[in-house]
Amino acid sequence: LRHNNPSLRVEPKPWSLIKKVAFNLRREVSTTYSNDIARYLDIQKKMMRDLHARFDLTVTVHGEAAEKAFFYKEPEYLPKYRDELFKTGWFSGEDDPLVKVYENKLFYNDAVGQYDRMIKDKDLAIGFRVHGNLPAMANGVPAVCVDYDTRSRELADSFDIPTLSMDEIEASPLEELYQPEAFDRFNRNYLGHYRRMRDFLDRNGMAHNMLPV
Repeated sequence: LRHNNPSLRVEPKPWSLIKKVAFNLRREVSTTYSNDIARYLDIQKKMMRDLHARFDLTVTVHGEAAEKAFFYKEPEYLPKYRDELFKTGWFSGEDDPLVKVYENKLFYNDAVGQYDRMIKDKDLAIGFRVHGNLPAMANGVPAVCVDYDTRSRELADSFDIPTLSMDEIEASPLEELYQPEAFDRFNRNYLGHYRRMRDFLDRNGMAHNMLPV
């Protein structure tokens, strides 16, 4: 609903035409979100390496200190966090493709408008952050959520945004899991979601500028 467009649609490209992908990373996690943290992190690394090998990849980060140090190339903190990512095994070695991704392909924003401008030329967004997937959809960019906790799953389900489970991602390549027709339900139901939100605001006497459609 960010751009107040009741006619919002997404037009997913076939996998063969996808060139630019945004992967939204969530490295910070606790047992509140995942009962197998090692697996949760390994799947994200696998996805980033795979996407980096095949597409013009941008990894969006949303608060993790190490990633922000890499993004800003902060000389005071970068050596410390670089060493930490090697010691904890996030980077498997100097030749790990993730090192190059971190050095050249990260994106961090202080304002949502910056994210809007970045995401508009992407063909696909995918990953673990609702703060990455929902703004992508608001800008008409197809997004696929990874289902790893009830909060993100419920948000995706509420707006009919396609999701993939971690089991699916481990078992099959992304090109088999990605289905453009999975966005048909979003396009079909979005106007109803828009009206429901407007009606909720009206019923509760809250001022708004949503359109009477």
